[in-house]
Amino acid sequence: MEIDPRDFIRNPYTECPNCGKIEFGVLMINGSGYVKRCRECWETKAYSLPKLNKKVIYLDQFVVSNMMKSINTSIASKDANDDYFRTIFKKLDYLSKAQIIVCPDSDIHYKESVVARNYDEIKQMYKLLSSGLGFMHTVELNRGHLFRAFKKWLGADVTIMKDSETVIRGLNNWNDRIILEVSFETQEIDIQAIRQDKKEKDIIFNRLHSEWKDLKDKDFDFFYQNELYAIGRAYIQFYIEFIEENAKLQQGLENNIEKYIGTDIVTTMFEFCEMLDFKTSDLGEKLNMIGNFFNSDIMMEIPNHRISSLMFAAKARRIVAGQKKFGSSSFANDVKVISSYLPYSDAMFIDKECHRLLQENPIPDEIGFETKLFSLANRDEFIKYLDELINEIPVAHMALIKQVYGESWPAPYITMYEN
Repeated sequence: MEIDPRDFIRNPYTECPNCGKIEFGVLMINGSGYVKRCRECWETKAYSLPKLNKKVIYLDQFVVSNMMKSINTSIASKDANDDYFRTIFKKLDYLSKAQIIVCPDSDIHYKESVVARNYDEIKQMYKLLSSGLGFMHTVELNRGHLFRAFKKWLGADVTIMKDSETVIRGLNNWNDRIILEVSFETQEIDIQAIRQDKKEKDIIFNRLHSEWKDLKDKDFDFFYQNELYAIGRAYIQFYIEFIEENAKLQQGLENNIEKYIGTDIVTTMFEFCEMLDFKTSDLGEKLNMIGNFFNSDIMMEIPNHRISSLMFAAKARRIVAGQKKFGSSSFANDVKVISSYLPYSDAMFIDKECHRLLQENPIPDEIGFETKLFSLANRDEFIKYLDELINEIPVAHMALIKQVYGESWPAPYITMYEN
């Protein structure tokens, strides 16, 4: 295979300042500028671009999947909402190409789509709208919140929230026209693990439903407080079990250490203990201190933990009121993604159940962020929101977009799935 370096120089072409030929095209676009090169004489010049301040819009997996189906002519089954999803896809793609928004993908997108029949097509959709940008993994992000809270509780001058451009690397970069990605062939292993996790979640949720439905005398605040502080009991108990199993291992006794090695809880607790070395070397004292941290009011300051606790409390209140079933095990993923990424999003399009939960009092007053929330329950408001973003784009900005990317660049990619 022969590669001509000229193939990397793309339109729009303008007059070369050196040789005068209309061969001066765009070679590359980077975070803060772009480079033009002449296909004829190789004249090269770099140009800077203005700073961006993109809106972050998180799209639930069902939105991504339905947008894919709405423009994929190879899928015969059609949904009553196809026209709607096709419409919002066109607006989102336009805004993304205009560098006004980014719809980052996430580990939850992968987790929920890899088990789907149309995984490759769904992935193509969320990668297009994310421009290759993704949120920090939920586990890493939430561990970071927890560690910052622990440091703050110990007296350090830190903020619990991370910087948005750390959570979404490259957030305000000008996107290149080509997205390069390396894929690892671990899908079958992941699929098996995801299905097993779903079964375990179903068991846990059925147990919670059984426990909650009999707590008729408990109110929202009871469930909220319980969710806030239950994490500490779970972490410490799990870590004690790890210590006990490790002791058995050291003594050559039968043990179950594999259950604990490498888990996020054990890693977190081990690092918490290390951070307390300056106070004491006694493990019992350290565990007491960590317990005091988990039982302190600072737990309300951890954004993902506060939002998650509010959502589970709202779910518990519904079950107490007579909801017959807990619902799908996907609720766990919904809560994880909303609680993790809502603090870093300007808007989220989520499923109707979670949207309604987040509207129930006192959640709107307690959630702590001004993120706009949309679902099919207020679908027209989402179109209005996107139209407002489109109408606010300065004429000069769109002229610059076409100067850098080409006249046809903003056109929505509705032929993405055509051969």
